[in-house]
Amino acid sequence: MTRTFGHFPFGETWYETGTASKLKFTSYERDSESANDYAIMRSHVNRLGRFSSPDPLSGHLGNPQSLNRYAHTLSDPINLIDPFGAQAITTIGEPHPPRGPLTGGGSGGTPDKLILGLGPEASGAGCPLCVPPPQPPPPPGYEECKAALAVAHKDFDAVERAEGAADVIRGAASANGVDPNLLAAVGVRESGWSNILEHGGGQGAGIFQIDLGAHPDAAAFARIPGQAANYAAGLLRTNYDHFESRYNADVDTTTAYATSAYNRWARGRFGGGPMEQAVLGTAPFGIYGPLDTGTANNNYASNVLGLRNCFNF
Repeated sequence: MTRTFGHFPFGETWYETGTASKLKFTSYERDSESANDYAIMRSHVNRLGRFSSPDPLSGHLGNPQSLNRYAHTLSDPINLIDPFGAQAITTIGEPHPPRGPLTGGGSGGTPDKLILGLGPEASGAGCPLCVPPPQPPPPPGYEECKAALAVAHKDFDAVERAEGAADVIRGAASANGVDPNLLAAVGVRESGWSNILEHGGGQGAGIFQIDLGAHPDAAAFARIPGQAANYAAGLLRTNYDHFESRYNADVDTTTAYATSAYNRWARGRFGGGPMEQAVLGTAPFGIYGPLDTGTANNNYASNVLGLRNCFNF
């Protein structure tokens, strides 16, 4: 396409010959009906030399012209350009003035310092008033989940793998009357939700690291996710029922007992004694330290309970 084209400072057409194009002033696309120019962030009314809507960000007292939120290029179109309907910039792509406290008459930035705080340098020194848009808060339990994953030496990939098996988890948990989030947490803690043999020469197998020495009946299916999940949920249920009948403690305390028993003893029996009394004394306050003692890395119960925050099944 070949044409010659000229325009007045604020965009009104001066002349145009050859093949016409809808790309006009500063490569804005001109609307054929309104004759306004589409400037990405808003429309520019070339015949008035101003934008049709205010700058999304306010100006700065250090540059009074920036307080006019409808102005194009701070009313200096000879020396400045505004390719995005945002912050006025120099022809070499720097905000005007470079590194200055300026917004107004355009507010965003160049392609690599983009508009409304969306670019990589948006809130840096090059655009001090370009505030990043509000970000949604992290989901409930995110920080607790992150901390628990660090304790378990796992990452969010393990959580994603468990979430991919949501139907398996929900089905097994429902069939055995246990919390699906707890079942998922056990799988993440035990194996990072990976269908592996136990590291270090133990007898654990599969996602839930079912101890085949203690549970030889599970050898045929310990690495079949659906059946293994059902078996692991059954162990948690058995443990829970045992401690519920023994202590009639609150749900959280009984769940902590059942969780520790999953890792500590094959059949979830603690055998009584001072340790159990210590648990009953501290668990109502969310302190499960006595249940951690003697488990893997001395943190198993509290860690699994923390990993529940990673899920919302």
